[in-house]
Amino acid sequence: MSYEDPLDWDRQVQNDHQLVEQYRLALRVDPLAADPSGPFIGVPFVTTRAAFAKIRELPEGLPLRGPLLRWAFRLAEARVNAELEQHLAVAWHSEVIVLDSPRPVHTTRANLLMRVVRDAAARGTWLQLLGDQLQGMTEATSLLWQRREELAKRAGFENLAAATGAVPGLEAHVNRWLQQFRASTPHSRQPDPIGYFETALAMSASRGWPAHLTAQSVASLLGPREWLRRTVREPRWPQLIGPTSFMRALFELGRELAFAWAASTHPFVMAHSAGGQAQHRLGYLLASLPLNVEWQKRALGLRNDQAREQVRTLANALTCHAAWLCIKVRLARAAGLSTSELRLAYVQDLIETFGFELPKTFAGQLPRLDFDDVHRLVGLWSALSDHERLRSSFDIDWFRNPRAIESLLEQSAAIEPDGTEPATVEQDQATAAKWLLECMESC
Repeated sequence: MSYEDPLDWDRQVQNDHQLVEQYRLALRVDPLAADPSGPFIGVPFVTTRAAFAKIRELPEGLPLRGPLLRWAFRLAEARVNAELEQHLAVAWHSEVIVLDSPRPVHTTRANLLMRVVRDAAARGTWLQLLGDQLQGMTEATSLLWQRREELAKRAGFENLAAATGAVPGLEAHVNRWLQQFRASTPHSRQPDPIGYFETALAMSASRGWPAHLTAQSVASLLGPREWLRRTVREPRWPQLIGPTSFMRALFELGRELAFAWAASTHPFVMAHSAGGQAQHRLGYLLASLPLNVEWQKRALGLRNDQAREQVRTLANALTCHAAWLCIKVRLARAAGLSTSELRLAYVQDLIETFGFELPKTFAGQLPRLDFDDVHRLVGLWSALSDHERLRSSFDIDWFRNPRAIESLLEQSAAIEPDGTEPATVEQDQATAAKWLLECMESC
């Protein structure tokens, strides 16, 4: 069915986005049960070439035009690449592999990765076994990103970055952040990846956390009721592995809060950017709460010295996470060129950034490349800048201040500008780097 009213297109985008979310959840839970033809029955108009032509006929000054184009591309990509995405999900979560060991082990690649994360004593062994089971995965990942690049051009965009609304000049921001990372965290350079896992998991920062990761335990970490005064969808919580699991849980809750707080008086495509940057921004702001000494003392009941020690450890973990996001942005660009470019970039970036090397079979798999990594990275920088701003405006315990919480609600309800200014990104990045460095040094 074709539509002539942009607001009809907006409503179709909202409905189709819900279908895509449900489909992507199915790919994580039971990919074999997911329909390889994709999340839609038939071909929604907003995912067709005719829709892109119709949207481009709208006046260039119409606020709806740019967001509609990016949402249409996002939904078209979900339809066109559904079969390949399902293939990758099945390979990770459903396909049974047999490990060659004294007693054969039947498992999946996802479960094997979880053993890498959980079993510190045998981490090196599990990591090697996982690498032996990734043949062909890098090629499939590169093919997915090449198809995304091709689809963007067929849809009338200059490239994939233009289709997804990436920040102009992002590569320079990424390079600057990685240079700062290498200069300020020489201790993060490791001769092998095992040391990196120890830093990233921050297992030594284990004091005071709840025994279980549930909606109730995460809400207790958040504190004041003002945070949850609106109805919020319950996120799909991460598995409890260690302290950073609670940071990931706070991130997921923050994303849902931003979604619930978004403006309901405007079209969906304007209230919710296609890359979810406002959601990532609030998600990372809540995930950064454990880097606040006062939060550690109030939420976890720690003494001042214990709180400072845990903040240093968790700040190192978050800094490594930010470096990985930068690398993932670079790798996605390389993957869109060819498999060989992806492998070459993977080896070079790991050595330059962390000081260790992993087999090329891990390229595009550890870490997995995500469609929204660019927006996650920009959201992270914005969130850490927000944390510092809130600390300056409302004191170190701003997270307990109703006025501070209200200001965040208003920020999430505001309509995002159509595109992020490079100068804003540069300022947020500088503030984020300064604050993280202070946390790592002693707060």
